[in-house]
Amino acid sequence: MSSLVLKLIAVVTMFIDHMTASCFGVWGISNIRVPILDMSLYMLGRTIGRTAFLIYCFQLAEGVRFTRDWRKYALRLGLLALISELPFDFGLHGLRLLPGQLRQGSLAESIDWRHQNVYFTLLLGMLCLAFAKITREALHRYGEMASAEKAGNIRLRLAGLHLLRYMLWAGLAFFAGYAAKHWGHTDYGMGGVVMINIIGLTGEYWEDFIPAMPRWVINVVFCALGLWACCSILNSSLEKYAAFALIPIAFYNGRKGYSSRKLQAAFYLFYPAHLMLLGFLRAMAQ
Repeated sequence: MSSLVLKLIAVVTMFIDHMTASCFGVWGISNIRVPILDMSLYMLGRTIGRTAFLIYCFQLAEGVRFTRDWRKYALRLGLLALISELPFDFGLHGLRLLPGQLRQGSLAESIDWRHQNVYFTLLLGMLCLAFAKITREALHRYGEMASAEKAGNIRLRLAGLHLLRYMLWAGLAFFAGYAAKHWGHTDYGMGGVVMINIIGLTGEYWEDFIPAMPRWVINVVFCALGLWACCSILNSSLEKYAAFALIPIAFYNGRKGYSSRKLQAAFYLFYPAHLMLLGFLRAMAQ
């Protein structure tokens, strides 16, 4: 299963989740029961939607792992976070954006400053992973140079430096998570940032320690640990259903699949675009 297929799964499940949260209430279908599953249509839609974020976090970790320029990657995420904020409030948090809605109050009054979109969470997590990548590559180069010079006790020194690196990485992740929760009020908050960084451990040089370990096992193990940490931090029983995302992640083959600039732009812009669409649909039904 290529990266393209994972992205398509994430996009579809995210749309179902957001459509459920935004429109099912005003359409009057939230409480319709699904007898086979013994849950409401609303809960079914939100359960399906839990799959999306875990896949996005895994794809983010893979993106940082293979990107040639983390600065451009961060810039794209930052721009999308800013572009998506009004659509996010419009689609999910009651922002009055249309002319008819503005008669009920001003635009500024209807902005929900308590919630910021998930791209801010992804950006904070990505910056932590970029730090991990930069320091990992620096230590790898140092190890190669020291080996070439036949420096003594190189393994012991590298072990100590890697331990320091992990401590700094953990501290940075905690600070970013704290900022996401208490200052930025971003979607998923600290739980999302911590999950991204645990999943980011899939990019470490595990082949040097456990060469026989299949790559898919490493991916699934750290994604599962990240999900457990996120559920614990958010204290959310609903997020556990994101475990279904571990199935497609296990079948990920490490290949990019079909890609083009237009397709990449479409995946980035789908987030604000579909939120705007859902905002219009909800406004028309009210």
